[in-house]
Amino acid sequence: MIYPTSWIGIVHRGKLQKGEICLIHAASSGVGLAALQIAKSIGATVIATAGSDQKLRVCKDHGADYVIDYRKDLKWWETVNQIVQGLKPGNKGVDVVYKTVVFVSIKKKWLGV
Repeated sequence: MIYPTSWIGIVHRGKLQKGEICLIHAASSGVGLAALQIAKSIGATVIATAGSDQKLRVCKDHGADYVIDYRKDLKWWETVNQIVQGLKPGNKGVDVVYKTVVFVSIKKKWLGV
């Protein structure tokens, strides 16, 4: 059930497209890794969050472009925005957010200020 769950969130609900930026919270979980692989197969840039160095390595090993430890980086959303500005100057945030612990799929500029 993990791949269909992630497919629905990333593709069906989030409408993620090639070249967009996807933020995946708790990306080292089974559902998170499936979402990460789906997003990468579409051609998206993936920012993954996790709560330990070991989990971040798992995310990198599965293709995450950027990783953030939300336990160490207490203002992780600012780090996300810095990454986005480096990739797409002027963007107000990521294109799709996928949170695996509590399902969230929000399209366009969720983290924008």
